[in-house]
Amino acid sequence: MTESVASLAASVNAHLVYLSTDAVFNGRKSWWSEANEPDPINEYGRTKLAGERSATRLHDDVSIVRTNFVGYTPAERQSLAEWMIDTLESGEELTGFEDVYFTPLYAGDLASYILGLIEAEYTGQIHLSGSERISKLGFAREIADIFGFDSDLVRPIQVDDLDLDAPRGRDLSLSNARAQEVLEEELPDVRTTLQHLKAEGNND
Repeated sequence: MTESVASLAASVNAHLVYLSTDAVFNGRKSWWSEANEPDPINEYGRTKLAGERSATRLHDDVSIVRTNFVGYTPAERQSLAEWMIDTLESGEELTGFEDVYFTPLYAGDLASYILGLIEAEYTGQIHLSGSERISKLGFAREIADIFGFDSDLVRPIQVDDLDLDAPRGRDLSLSNARAQEVLEEELPDVRTTLQHLKAEGNND
């Protein structure tokens, strides 16, 4: 699919935005930058990295956007944030990894920043992420606070406590320094991200 889209974009001289992921990295350090070499440890990350390479091999005018976004989805499968919100809203206990870190960004903000990249005619790799590194546990607690749920329902666990089907990078926090320079603005922290998410939910 990526090869077909990239080839078509090249044939009509159209700018292509390829949406990638923080999972192209192995998670063994913090604050991954565009200069760091990808080293995915699961099939999802390997597939997205292959897509990055196919897009840039077939077309010169490509923005490779690595991100980890949160939002509401029309699909049957819930996003991480939706699952956390629904669990806490129902009064059930919610577990969060205290040893897995990421830099989440609200999907609506991501879309806006992508438009900014297009207007800036940016090509190459770029990390569109939130400006705050937070654990999945910390993220769950922030959701409880901002959405008005009982934070005592949030319980810490570690990756090794579960028998996961695929390996998971422990720290996939992305440095957004390049994005802030290109867009000429500061990207949001976690509380701002979740406030935007809550505002969207209130407008439904």
